[in-house]
Amino acid sequence: MPYYEFSQNDIFRNEIETHPKCEFHFHNGVTYYNRTQAQLGEQDSKSENVTHVPSGHLSLHELNVDRKLSEHTYDAETDTGQQTMIYPFITKGGSLTSFKTVSTSDFQSFGYGTIMSSSYPMSATVNSDYYYDFYQAPDLADTKRRHITSLKNTLNSYRHLSKHYDYSRYEKSEVKVVSIPSIFYGSSVQKGTVELKVYHQGKLFARLQDINKNGELVQTFPETYETCSPQPHPDYGKVAGVVLYNEGFILLNGLWSMKSPYYEQSSSGYFRICPSCEEGSTKPVGSGAPYNPTPMWMKWVFFASLGDELDKTCNIAAGLDLADPSVTLNPDWSWGLSFAGTNYIPTLTMLAHAPKGELNHSNNPTFLEHGQETKTRITDTEYIEKNNLEINNTVKAPYNNPEGNFRKQTWISKIGIYDDEKNLIGIVKLATPIRKTEERELTFKLKLDF
Repeated sequence: MPYYEFSQNDIFRNEIETHPKCEFHFHNGVTYYNRTQAQLGEQDSKSENVTHVPSGHLSLHELNVDRKLSEHTYDAETDTGQQTMIYPFITKGGSLTSFKTVSTSDFQSFGYGTIMSSSYPMSATVNSDYYYDFYQAPDLADTKRRHITSLKNTLNSYRHLSKHYDYSRYEKSEVKVVSIPSIFYGSSVQKGTVELKVYHQGKLFARLQDINKNGELVQTFPETYETCSPQPHPDYGKVAGVVLYNEGFILLNGLWSMKSPYYEQSSSGYFRICPSCEEGSTKPVGSGAPYNPTPMWMKWVFFASLGDELDKTCNIAAGLDLADPSVTLNPDWSWGLSFAGTNYIPTLTMLAHAPKGELNHSNNPTFLEHGQETKTRITDTEYIEKNNLEINNTVKAPYNNPEGNFRKQTWISKIGIYDDEKNLIGIVKLATPIRKTEERELTFKLKLDF
C-alpha cells in the first residue's frame, strides 16, 4: 500500500465563525429550550425523560440516553446491585484525586481503595437570580450579594460602551441577574441579538432589545398606547438593563411598572387601560359599566420568575402576605429570552493527491481474473509468486463486445490518514467510489472540523 506525505502547500488551517441561535421560554414553572418538548422513553415503565435532564436543560455529555434509571440500584462502594446507568467514579489512591464535591475531611476519612462515585448526566440551563434592594430589605439583600460584587470589575470594563454599565447602579439596588452558560453561546454573545419578552395570556406585553449593539437593553414595545387618542408610551426607549457579552450575564434593574395596551375582558364588554386615568382604572370601549382589572405591577426585575415556589418579591409588589405559601405568580404570565452566540470552529483542510501512473493496482482478490491458480510456491530456499496472472478487465466498450481494450483501472473508495509513525488516525470514506486510470491525476479535498 503506497504512502504519500502531505507537503506544506497541502494543509490549510482556518477558523469558521458561526452564530448559533438559542431561545428560552419560561412559563408556569417550566423552562423550554428552543421550543422543544421533553421526550419520554419507551423502554422505561415510568416514562422518564429520554435524556434524564429537566425540561429546558441541555445534557452536557449526552450520556445515559433512554436508559432505565428506575432499575439502577448499583452501589459502587459495596459492588452490589444492578447497573443500568453510566456513572463516574474515582478510586482513592496515591494521586489523591477526588471529586470537587468531596470535602477534604471526608476524603481523609476514606481508606485507600475506596470508590467515590457520582452520577450522570450533567446538564446546563439558563438561571435567573433576584437580589433585593439593600435599603428596603437589608436582611434579604445580604443573601448572595457577593455574586453582584464579583461582577464589579467586569461591569466597569464595559463602561466605554454605555454609562449603564456603572457598577454603582447595581451595587445595592434591586436587580435580576440572568446567567447563560457558555455551552449555549460559545465564545461570546453576538451583539444586537439579545431580546427579552414578557407575555400575558399569550399576548406580547413588553419587549427589550439590544438595538444599539452596545449592551443596553432598550424597551421597544409597546411604542404607543391604543387609547381614545393614541399617544407615545412612557416606557418606550427606557434602558432596563445591560448585557455582558463575553461573560454571558444579563443584569436587569428596570423598576418601573410596565403597562401594555392589551384589552381586558369582563362580562359587560371589552375595556382597555387608559394611561391618563388613575392606576387600575379604565375607560370603556363598548357598552356597560367600567371594569377595573388587576393593577399591572409587573417589572423587569421579575423577569423569568417561574412561579413554582413562593416569590416574595412579587408578593411585596402585589401587597400580599409574605407568609402565605399559596401565593405564587399568575400562570397567565410567561417570559421569552433569545440571543445568538459567536462560536469559532477550527478547521483543517488537507489535499490528498493521486498521481498519474500510480494507484492502479489492487490487492482485492476480485482484481484478478477468476479461476486462475494463485497458489505461491514455498520451499526451504524459495518463495515464488506467480508473475503471469491475468488482471480482470473491467473496461467497458460502447460496442457489442461487453469488454474494451484492456487498461488498468481501480476505484478509490477510502483514504487513510496516518501520523509520523504510520499509525492510522483517520479514514475518509467517499460517498461514491472514483475511477482511477493510469492517465488520470486526482486531488481529494479532506476537511476536518474540531
